[in-house]
Amino acid sequence: MVVCFGDMGNYKGFYMHTDEWWGKDISILKIGYTPYLLKMGFKTMYQTLGGRVSSWGMPLSELIGDHTVR
Repeated sequence: MVVCFGDMGNYKGFYMHTDEWWGKDISILKIGYTPYLLKMGFKTMYQTLGGRVSSWGMPLSELIGDHTVR
């Protein structure tokens, strides 16, 4: 499974969650302000915790990212 966040500039970001590359059925791509906030939150958490992500960080990001309305 791939979960990816990206900053596109100008307060816009993307969120990708997919496992199609391995023959499964999840394929989600969202672009907008909420994915940007997810990226900035992930970046802050990563830097604050010394290169680690808390156990609830990724599940929460997937929940928010997967259900974001464009």
